[in-house]
Amino acid sequence: MDTNECERPDGHHDKRRKIEFTVDIEPLVAWTEGHTAELKVKEILDLSGNQPAEHYYLVEFTGEGHEHREKHEKLDETLHVKEHARFAAIYIGCTPVSDKGFEVELGVKRLKGEFEALGIACEGPLNSGGLEWLLLRNYPVPGGRCAGQVLHLAVAVPADFPQTPPGGLYISPKLIPDPEMPGLNIQHRPAETGGLPGEWQYWSRPVPPGTWTPANAARRLLTHWNAVMMNV
Repeated sequence: MDTNECERPDGHHDKRRKIEFTVDIEPLVAWTEGHTAELKVKEILDLSGNQPAEHYYLVEFTGEGHEHREKHEKLDETLHVKEHARFAAIYIGCTPVSDKGFEVELGVKRLKGEFEALGIACEGPLNSGGLEWLLLRNYPVPGGRCAGQVLHLAVAVPADFPQTPPGGLYISPKLIPDPEMPGLNIQHRPAETGGLPGEWQYWSRPVPPGTWTPANAARRLLTHWNAVMMNV
């Protein structure tokens, strides 16, 4: 079956195009009979898991190289989504609070709580090099040259997280031979990781500028890390 066709229940094929686009670099798909997919802002937010949609608006990156930004704040606005369109969901709802209901948690405690809510165990907070860290054990690499390997990840968490995302990715054991590291922008940073168990490589792969949103931050980080590993 052609990738630009979809099969109906009666076995016939609709001549519809598949439009692939991203929200916060997460890939999404829509089908259309034209050259663009007509989707309302609310539909895109729902598709991308940013719910309730009333707590978000969309930013669309336009122009050559996606250097321009256009805000879409009305949920019933219909967008003509092109192939490879790129969006970010911006959180505007109430600031989430801790389970205790009386204090807003930021920094390493906030990220740890979000990981645990996703069922992901992590160690920390740990202190090394003047930074606060979380360790995620036994992360399975989903694809790329290291597919199938099981790693440990270290996260240096900013004090105001989730307003500011963590930087690059710290990985143990070391995966990339030293001669290949400069070309891949991978470094040893013992001054930062010397107080952590094991040996670490720093992969300079921060979340792309303009795509970070404080809501669903832990899930957003996991999606980004999966993309990093699959593209090495």
